[in-house]
Amino acid sequence: FPSEILDYDISKLIKRRGDEAGFHLMRARRCGWFDIMLLKHGQAVNCLSSFAITKLDVLSEFSKLKIVTGYKLRGSVIDHFPSNIDDLNECEPIYEEVSGWEEPINDVKRFEDLPPNARNYLDRIEELAGFPLVWVATTSDAESLFRRR
Repeated sequence: FPSEILDYDISKLIKRRGDEAGFHLMRARRCGWFDIMLLKHGQAVNCLSSFAITKLDVLSEFSKLKIVTGYKLRGSVIDHFPSNIDDLNECEPIYEEVSGWEEPINDVKRFEDLPPNARNYLDRIEELAGFPLVWVATTSDAESLFRRR
């Protein structure tokens, strides 16, 4: 997938922090940066009116984060999610880099209590998505879920 993190150290760290392993075979999952193109495709296909972000704590301590804002296909920027797997496999991600945060956020229960750069990251994702980010979970635990708005 275009947004897959190919840097071994970053990918390994995210997989470990996020406990990203398949349920049955416990095979490590592939991880990628937040992909706006994929989110917009999901919204169009499923008529989404809002979305949630979970496991935000996995990104703590990264000084920089990437957001996939678009794709290049055979050297040209495209404005849609590819409709066939061959085109998708040839896509190169276009990244926007944003500042990360150093603070742990596992115990945060309100949007206002997140570090400023975490709030900025979520605000930017919502802005790029063009529809509301309503729910945020700082960990994989359901108790960490809070309403953003």
